[in-house]
Amino acid sequence: TALDNVDIISSSDIVIGGDTVNTNLIGVYFVRYNVSDAAGNDAIEVIRTVNVIAAVPDTTPPVITLNGLDTIDLTVGDPYVEQGATALDDVDGDISINIVIGGDTVNTNLIGVYTVTYDASDAAGNPADQVTRTVNVVDPDDDGGSSGGGCFIATAAYGTPMAVEIESLRAVRDGYLVNSAIGAAFVDAYYRVSPPVARVVAQSDAMKQGVRVALAPVVAVSRWFVAAPGLTMALALVIALLGASALQRIRRPYRAR
Repeated sequence: TALDNVDIISSSDIVIGGDTVNTNLIGVYFVRYNVSDAAGNDAIEVIRTVNVIAAVPDTTPPVITLNGLDTIDLTVGDPYVEQGATALDDVDGDISINIVIGGDTVNTNLIGVYTVTYDASDAAGNPADQVTRTVNVVDPDDDGGSSGGGCFIATAAYGTPMAVEIESLRAVRDGYLVNSAIGAAFVDAYYRVSPPVARVVAQSDAMKQGVRVALAPVVAVSRWFVAAPGLTMALALVIALLGASALQRIRRPYRAR
């Protein structure tokens, strides 16, 4: 604005000159303001200094927080309602709309352990640490010795209850193990310890790999047994013993945690 003791000077009368500010180019810019009254008296020039500096890079990732629990237990047939998550960034603010939900598709008609993943990035491309939710779908009528229960640890290790390795394990369990005293005892033990172990395994890629290695001989024998159903029950007992050994190896790192 400009004021004169005689004339009324409009802001539009002020002449703005000097440097053209380029905010894409680092530097110091001087913007000059001049005006004269009706009598030709020049005002004292006013100068504005504009400093364009390098922007501080945004290197801080956003933080994702789950809505609800990180572990959900459902029985077969229960509805799974996705509760979502929120994502906050120190620069962009609430970026929950950027969250990408991935991982397993929860099928509550199929017993197993499902891992749902949550990812997001801010405008600067900084990715948040992935957050996961574990969903356990169990059979409410399974007392541990009946067939049809979920292979919790194997499902967590292979990432899906539909893995061919798990199909082989189920076939031997349901067709042979539960029909013998030793096999049924192993199945009972498995169902007592497997749900909490599976939750831990589902959170760690290293543990998933370790469990797959531990189960490899069990899966190999199971496939052989399924391919040749005429083998004696003794082979099923071998599988139970191998499974017990694998379960013991799986539980050691879990106990250490």
